[in-house]
Amino acid sequence: MPKVFILSKTDRYDYSNAEKFGELVYLLEDSISPFNVNEHIYIVSSMLQNNFDNEKDYICMTGNTLSLCWLSIAMSNLFTKINLLLFDSKTETYVERKLELPKRRQKCVKR
Repeated sequence: MPKVFILSKTDRYDYSNAEKFGELVYLLEDSISPFNVNEHIYIVSSMLQNNFDNEKDYICMTGNTLSLCWLSIAMSNLFTKINLLLFDSKTETYVERKLELPKRRQKCVKR
């Protein structure tokens, strides 16, 4: 069964509509300040690297904007294919989007 990865559990959002895409999994159990960048990226990257199947699982793009930025950085460093769930406030449903990122380029080195 696919999984739907959500940044953190909060009462501000109703994720019940996302359950039709798979089992809900929360990346951050405790509230971590989005200003604690290194810890944020480390925890999220570790969870995704060990538990996320980019062929069938989803990332639910709801939550703190800054935290979503760190999540996006972590995802782009780990995967080239990502399944996203975006919330459509007009229909109050989640919309599936498939994202394909270019492969990472090598860093330019001055010679």
